[in-house]
Amino acid sequence: MRILLLADSIEVCNGAAKHILLLSKYLQKRGHTVLLLTGSKENIPLAFELQIIECRFLSHRKRSFLNFVRGIIFIKKTIRQFKPDIIHSHHFYCANQAKLVTNKRNQILTLHGIIPKVGYLAHLVGINIIAGTFAIKKYIIEISSNYSNLNLASIPFAASFDNIFLSSEKKPNKKLSIINNPNEILIGFIGRLVDEKGINIFLDSLTKLNTKLKIKVLIVGEGKLSSAIPKIINRIKVTHIKTVTAIKPIYNLIDILVIPSLGMEGLPLVLLEAGLLKKCVIASNVDGLSDVIIHNQNGILIPPGNSDELTKWINELIISKSKRIQLGNNLYKTVRQNNNLKKMIDQTEQLYFKLSRNG
Repeated sequence: MRILLLADSIEVCNGAAKHILLLSKYLQKRGHTVLLLTGSKENIPLAFELQIIECRFLSHRKRSFLNFVRGIIFIKKTIRQFKPDIIHSHHFYCANQAKLVTNKRNQILTLHGIIPKVGYLAHLVGINIIAGTFAIKKYIIEISSNYSNLNLASIPFAASFDNIFLSSEKKPNKKLSIINNPNEILIGFIGRLVDEKGINIFLDSLTKLNTKLKIKVLIVGEGKLSSAIPKIINRIKVTHIKTVTAIKPIYNLIDILVIPSLGMEGLPLVLLEAGLLKKCVIASNVDGLSDVIIHNQNGILIPPGNSDELTKWINELIISKSKRIQLGNNLYKTVRQNNNLKKMIDQTEQLYFKLSRNG
C-alpha cells in the first residue's frame, strides 16, 4: 500500500512528530511505501530510511492565502506522481489543503491536540477522524454537530524508545553528568517553555520547596519563558537543557516529573514516556492528563495553576521513596496496557485497509 503522510512540522521535541515517525517506521517494516510531506523539519538525521519532502506552504506557521493555494498545488502534484492509496494528515491545516485536491474517502485526519476554534478553516476535515485520547474524542463529538457521516476511530497514542533519530550528541552531555547525583532528588520538567504548559507555575512552586531537602531541578525545552529560569537559580539548583535527541537518559535521571499544564491536553508524549520508565508523575487535573492518571494510584493530580498544591506534593514525594516507586510502577502498567505501540500500528493499518477497499 502507498501511504502519503502530511505533517505541519517534524521536530525532535514534538510529540506529534515522534508519533508520525514511529508510524512511518513500522508501516515500512510491514511492507508499505510511505512518503512524508511536512511544512518544516529540523535537520536531525533519522535512524531509519524515510522519504521526506519539506514544503513550507504546508506549514500553519507560514499560513497566508497565497501559501495555502501554493500548498494545494504542491499536494496535487505529489498525489499525481505518488498515487497514494491513503492520505493521512496530522494537522487540520494541511488536511484542509488535501481535501481541496481530492475528496475521496481514503483521507484520514489524526487530531493530536485540542485547539480552540480560530480562523476560517475547519478542524474536522473529511469524514475519517482518528482520536488518540478520550479527551480528543470528547472534543470531536462536541464540535461535530455540523458534520454528517463522521467516521470516528479511537486509536490510542503510544510511546516507544525505539531509535527514530540518530543522536547528534556524540559525547555524553556534561550537564547530565553534573546533575547525576544519587544522593539528591531530581525534579524534572520536559516541554515547551510557554504559558499553557504551566512552566511559571512550576518555577513558582520551586521557590516554596523545603530548602533543607537535597534536591535539584532539570528543565528540558525551549520557549518564550526561558528568561524566567535564571531568576530562581540562586535559590535552587537548576539545570536547563534546550534540546536533546536522546531523551531516555534524561528520564533515567529524573525522580519526579512535573506536567503542570494549564488547559486541556491531547495527551503529552512525556507522560507516556515517563510511564514506560516507571517514573513518578505530578500532573494537572485537566482533560488528557486525567485520562491516564488516577489520583494517588498511578500519579498525582493537582488543580491547574495551583503552585501551592504542587509544592505540597513535591515535598511529600521527595520524602517518600516508596510512594514514588508505587506510583511509577502503577503508571507503567497503565501505559503498557492502554498505549501499546503494536496495537496502535495494527489498528491504524486495519483502518487503511478498510478505507482502501471502500475507496
